[in-house]
Amino acid sequence: ANSTWQKNIEPHCFAPHVANAGYQTFYAGKYLNNYGFPVAGGTEYVPPGWSDWFGLVGNSKYYNYAISNNGQKQSFGSNYSTDYYTDVLKRQGLNFLQNLPTTNTPPFLLVIGTPAAHAPFTPAPQYNDTDSGDESPRIPNWNVAPSPTKHLLMQQTPAMNATVAQQSDMSYDFRHGTLKSVDDLVAALYKQVEDMGLLNNTYFFYTSDHGFHSGQFGMGYDKRQIYENDIRIPYYWKGPGIPQGAKTDIIALNIDIAPTLVELTTGTVPQDFDGRSVVNYLFDTDYHYFDSHGRKESAVSNLTQQFLIEYYGEAWSGTADGLNCCGGWPGFYCQICDSWNNTYSCVRQIDGANGQVNGTQYCQFKCYKDGYLETPCMAGTPQGDGEYYNLETDYYELDNAMGKLSPSDKNQYENMREKFLKCEGQTECNGLREGDIHMDEDFEYAANTIPYDEELAEEMKNWKYTVVRSDNV
Repeated sequence: ANSTWQKNIEPHCFAPHVANAGYQTFYAGKYLNNYGFPVAGGTEYVPPGWSDWFGLVGNSKYYNYAISNNGQKQSFGSNYSTDYYTDVLKRQGLNFLQNLPTTNTPPFLLVIGTPAAHAPFTPAPQYNDTDSGDESPRIPNWNVAPSPTKHLLMQQTPAMNATVAQQSDMSYDFRHGTLKSVDDLVAALYKQVEDMGLLNNTYFFYTSDHGFHSGQFGMGYDKRQIYENDIRIPYYWKGPGIPQGAKTDIIALNIDIAPTLVELTTGTVPQDFDGRSVVNYLFDTDYHYFDSHGRKESAVSNLTQQFLIEYYGEAWSGTADGLNCCGGWPGFYCQICDSWNNTYSCVRQIDGANGQVNGTQYCQFKCYKDGYLETPCMAGTPQGDGEYYNLETDYYELDNAMGKLSPSDKNQYENMREKFLKCEGQTECNGLREGDIHMDEDFEYAANTIPYDEELAEEMKNWKYTVVRSDNV
């Protein structure tokens, strides 16, 4: 959140598009890490497109925080009944719904970004003992550390000792406790929409901004790595026309949220959005399956799907060898979680046309010296050569197989990674995600997207309401 973002990016986010279509728009919760600070315009700054705005000042908290109440600073204390933030968000959302006209209710978009289950992992008092004493899943990559075949940060991360492992498990339990209040929030908002008689005209969406690790590769708690625990997110939709219990193997990303919301509310997708709308995938049963185990032999089975994973590491010490540590519950050990050299871009691919189910991951890293000056990484090391995993045979990403990748396959992945880093807008970026993996330099591709559905577009004119709930983990 700064003046450049506010001038050049925010006017093109989804909220202005939805508001311009006649929707009442409501936002409450975590927004950006320095939202509400003087450098970002203070609490008087309200991002464009929101008719009701209750943005949290700064990063995630459960008590003793401030918000922007439609441009006015409002502070909260440490009393559970009045100040516990997830419950405050619930009351703010209910108040918005209850104050809408009961007749000729205008279309609305309600978005809540709960800090739960972000650190400091503070449950409500009645949920303090949720899963108390439970261990996080001991999957094959749990506490496999240090990892000499992985990038530098993973080589520098030691195995957890018994105390740190216990704290990781406690964080796992506390996070579940914070989500109990999120369950209450979702249930209350759903019940309110039901009481208003709007269920048949409202879509609910539930997601998160990233995954989380709980001991994988020796990292007790955090979210900044290339591996499956950190990059997978929940992505649930409920509403009219969406078959109950339907699942899909179509890959959906965070950047797909904006085009999906805009298409649901306006019937079109702005061409400058990089993400892909999933509207058609929600309703076309050719892309669905209903069993709990296998993939349906359908249009999805033969698709090649791929996308970009990108992150820029932080070093709060300001030095190239500085390692960031991330705390959890107050008093817990601060554990290694980041550095400048933890900067990467990856191609995650599932080649359904060749029978892949879990796919592959190809990653390259950057290196820095003091002053945040980029410098070449050392060849012959995982940091310099990158990481590659075949998740068909190594789902838990234990074996960095970059050295086993043929030169031609490596060139193809590298070509794709560079294209993803440069692509802009609907045609280029979606073409990369959905097209032939062997594309020419000018982004020509064999697109296999679902064609525009005029009947569906006409039906969408009758859809009016959308509720979005997002965890900030």
